[in-house]
Amino acid sequence: MTSAFHQLLPGALALRTGPRRPLAHRPGAWGRRLRGSPLRSRRFRSADGALLAACLSARPLEIASSSPLAGGQNRLGNWAAWLRGPVLGAVLTILMAANGAADDGAQGSPDGAYLNYGRGPLPVKDNFVMSHRSLQYTQEGAKVLDRGRWEGGLTIHWSNSFGTRRTQFFVVDGETIAITPSLSYGVNDWLEVGIDVPTVVRTGGAMDGFIEAFHSMWAYSNMDRDRFEEDDFDVRITGSDGRVFREDDTGYDLGKITLKARANLTDGGNLIPAVTLGLDVALPTGSRDELSGSDGVDAGFYLYLSKRVVADFYLHVNGGATVWSDPDLDHIDMENVRANVGIAFEWACSDATSIVAQLLYHTAQFAEGTGNLQELSFTYLLGVKTEPWKDVEFHFGVVENELKYDNSADFGVQGGVSFGW
Repeated sequence: MTSAFHQLLPGALALRTGPRRPLAHRPGAWGRRLRGSPLRSRRFRSADGALLAACLSARPLEIASSSPLAGGQNRLGNWAAWLRGPVLGAVLTILMAANGAADDGAQGSPDGAYLNYGRGPLPVKDNFVMSHRSLQYTQEGAKVLDRGRWEGGLTIHWSNSFGTRRTQFFVVDGETIAITPSLSYGVNDWLEVGIDVPTVVRTGGAMDGFIEAFHSMWAYSNMDRDRFEEDDFDVRITGSDGRVFREDDTGYDLGKITLKARANLTDGGNLIPAVTLGLDVALPTGSRDELSGSDGVDAGFYLYLSKRVVADFYLHVNGGATVWSDPDLDHIDMENVRANVGIAFEWACSDATSIVAQLLYHTAQFAEGTGNLQELSFTYLLGVKTEPWKDVEFHFGVVENELKYDNSADFGVQGGVSFGW
């Protein structure tokens, strides 16, 4: 027998208070999907008050005369009638609260899109001179492209690295320019795939004088920079067996071509962040001797969380593990697994612009016996992302290291553009 719930369902749905929010993207160069993953449901919303009222006011359940519950005063049937309203109401209230939470986060959005994503962090990674040989974790947000959408991009990161310890017999002095064109495609509402094709330029650079003057102005130590020729490229690392790896040639080479996949699990809500899983696979491209690649296939397994905290402020927390299959540098032992954590604070200061502060943490990539190179590394960035025209976004940031100075880029600037269609 058809229940009162099913009898009243069509009418209750017709009494919806307020229009259903349209499926839409947040304005931006990415065309990122903000709903539609397999774990999302918008069937119940806080606007469905009419449905809840109709269900609670429906007549008692009817018990068939042939049912074991029939007979006597049909006490169990009466109990069911009394309990049905509160129980059903509680269940519907929980469903509507959980699924309508994200709607509350959409207040103020010009197109009804959920705002847990913001514009996201700048795509920054470890750009230490020695880090281009292997796959490196890239800080990102939880957004993925909409079904059928494409995104092309170009990121340029210019960084200066310097580290030396007289007692540990290593010198890392030089600059790199990583030029990375990228292309991504939205396979469906929750899955995005892409490819990065980096080129790594090794150079003596031009930043040494600026960095030394800046350090002197703030009474910072120049860490023995004056012992070495300015704007020179020189890498010398002594292994645990006493043999020395040296590279002082400048030039450019293809880096590690990287295939990417991003699977968005949920948009989140008021309490739950948007969640996306990431997989990166780096091919055996680049030159081991020129510090731009390796002969191994590397893989990265990452988790991306994005959450609107309050008003126009967002928090992005992500990280995971990077696994290197052929990390050793000649006779110098390297780690096979590296843990990574990224934290980004975003302020959407206008509809078209966000200011982002980011922190990256990495475990060591050098194994025991390499002194300060085997320590943790910390990098922070202050940047801006802006969308002057629809589907075209620019970003720019300044990168600095902290706490440990020998195993990460000392200073860098990053810029890029992305465009969607």
